[in-house]
Amino acid sequence: MSTLTATIHSEIRRLARKEARQEVEPLRKALATYKSRVRELNQDVATLKRQLAQQARALGRSGAAVASAEREQKGQPLRFRPSGLVSHRKRLGLSAANAATLIGVSPLTIYKWEAGSTRPRASHMPAIDKLRKMGRREVVAALEAASA
Repeated sequence: MSTLTATIHSEIRRLARKEARQEVEPLRKALATYKSRVRELNQDVATLKRQLAQQARALGRSGAAVASAEREQKGQPLRFRPSGLVSHRKRLGLSAANAATLIGVSPLTIYKWEAGSTRPRASHMPAIDKLRKMGRREVVAALEAASA
């Protein structure tokens, strides 16, 4: 009797595997299709990013400057992030006092903005945006002009 039971169990397993294979095969094919489509889309995104970077270089601006110019054209408010101000100020080699001179506020205000305890007024955002677009040479020239 155990041979009959073993035979029935093996037949049931065989049929179950066959049915499972039939159910899973279309899913495998769909998965392969989706993976290839995702790969194509990722390639398209990479191509578009390269084209955007080339256009930004052709315009002589960084990607951030292009984005901020687009925001200004659309009438969207400029964004502010304390860590962004800190990193940009350090990248330019500016002290908080020099950054304050260029923006037209006190050094304490710069420290408070960078600490995140206060946020700049809307009237200060154009000056901050102008500072974002400046390079080191422009900063040195602006500081010399401000001290003269």
